[in-house]
Amino acid sequence: MKILCLILASDTSPEYIRFQGLWRKFMHLRREVDCYFYKGHPDLTQPTFLEDKTLWIKVNENLGTVYEKTLRAFEHFLPELHKYDYVYRSNLSTFVSFQHMLEFCADLPRTNCCAAVAGGIPRETEDRFSLKHGLSFPGGNGFILSPDLVRRIVDEKPPLIEQDDVTIGAALRNWSIPIVEFARPDYRDEGSWYINNPQFLKPNEWNLRPKKMMFTYRLKSFDRMRDAMTMEDFIRNVYGV
Repeated sequence: MKILCLILASDTSPEYIRFQGLWRKFMHLRREVDCYFYKGHPDLTQPTFLEDKTLWIKVNENLGTVYEKTLRAFEHFLPELHKYDYVYRSNLSTFVSFQHMLEFCADLPRTNCCAAVAGGIPRETEDRFSLKHGLSFPGGNGFILSPDLVRRIVDEKPPLIEQDDVTIGAALRNWSIPIVEFARPDYRDEGSWYINNPQFLKPNEWNLRPKKMMFTYRLKSFDRMRDAMTMEDFIRNVYGV
């Protein structure tokens, strides 16, 4: 099993820079996972430039270019995709247990596969088969794609709707690709946790230890300093660094 992990990143705030430092503590610890940040910089002399595990892309660095950056990152790594079973698009404020991600991916289809926490689905619904909901999309904090879907996204370049996750979600619906879901705790502003998909967990699994169905943690509250400290705790407890 081999996974390419592409981390949406930016240097536009001290918090983003700190999160990159935290990622660098653990992103190299599993040989089965190759991790790269990707960022925009309008003054490059070439379309893309890879240095120190960072893919620089000749594009303005702002929220409006997130989809273009993601497309360009996918396109840059196309020649290497034959080495990988899956591509995982993450972001800076997500902690990942790669061991448990690998266990989860072992049971996924190898083609026409997207795994994520599905956004745009009414929380009260019991039927979470995402094709039945017209606004479903793979949550941008982290989604897994099989390499054939990455190639298709690059080839067809689905038209921008909002951000990259919503745009990719529209393409998946058009291609009749469902979203395979996993559980993801979200760190809330009051300091509590909310688990988006409790139906995947047994009662005695309602804790914050990573597991096969719960390997990502979204750390994006209004207190970014506290988010960073929480990620440091996860890194220390899970990876021992």
